[in-house]
Amino acid sequence: MQRVTFSVLFYVKRSKPFRNGNLPIYLRITIAGKKTETSLKRGVPPELWDNLRQRAKGQSTEAKQINQELDSVSGQLHNHKLEFQEHGKTLTAQALLNAYLGKGDQQITLCGLFEEHNSDMSARVGKDYAPLTLQRYKAGFKHIQTYL
Repeated sequence: MQRVTFSVLFYVKRSKPFRNGNLPIYLRITIAGKKTETSLKRGVPPELWDNLRQRAKGQSTEAKQINQELDSVSGQLHNHKLEFQEHGKTLTAQALLNAYLGKGDQQITLCGLFEEHNSDMSARVGKDYAPLTLQRYKAGFKHIQTYL
């Protein structure tokens, strides 16, 4: 198994402060030299940010809350990385970011699955199934929607 370098970096963009003066916190994921980054949609007052530690400095409640959020993000990324490795998936920076953001793997819903089934059934009416069968599946779908 080949060893892959992996790092998580938090930084602020001083060139793009929010209207309230806080600096936006960004996340950068680097895997095997390939980088991807995104905003965490969270700001920090400029005087609280420590570039070396990549955390908010001080013992104020705001600094503690920011640091807890950053620790949570880092932990979630490490958990996603372990999932990728356990399932034998290719680990890339973009794939890891997408997993963290909840993108990529499409969630299958009951209604979506039922609609897909009914569209398949409508294509097979007259060949394998009677029109009444499709009508009953459509009625079943309406009942499921009402229930949900």
